[in-house]
Amino acid sequence: MVSSIEPSPTDLWLDPCMGPGAFISALRDNGFSKDHIVGVDIDAHPSALDTAAETVRGVDFFDWCTSTTKRFSKVVANPPYVALSKLGADLQQSVQRLRDGHDPSFGLRSNYWCAFLAASLDILSPNGSLAFVLPAAWDYALYARTLRERVLSSFKFVEVHRSLEPLFPEVREGRVVL
Repeated sequence: MVSSIEPSPTDLWLDPCMGPGAFISALRDNGFSKDHIVGVDIDAHPSALDTAAETVRGVDFFDWCTSTTKRFSKVVANPPYVALSKLGADLQQSVQRLRDGHDPSFGLRSNYWCAFLAASLDILSPNGSLAFVLPAAWDYALYARTLRERVLSSFKFVEVHRSLEPLFPEVREGRVVL
């Protein structure tokens, strides 16, 4: 996953959907201290890696985005891949609160991963960077077109790595690492 990264005293890393904490673990193993890592997860159950980051549990990321004043120099994520129309009403409402005009990234025809990426761009510091594990739909989904254009115009350098084989044994579709 993360082979080797150098800790910087000015970096503040965010994992907006920390799950079991793979990214948090990699950051810790590369020498990053707890005060340089923030993890957010809707799951309220504690994890063994909660002590390796400033962990916010039991909070929806989109609700958290509307209240935090923090900005991050790095954002890493493997967001959930689920159609927004299939989420419960409370989660749909929290995503909709971040909707900016006609941005289809937050529309009910979109996908949770798209909204996670769009919201993460809004809390990224100027000159910040991000890395996301995304479904192959990144390349072609109509609901993601505006977001693709935003990403391409927001960064000096963008790399999209397409996997030739599934990254996860339980998921057969292609993946990209942005």
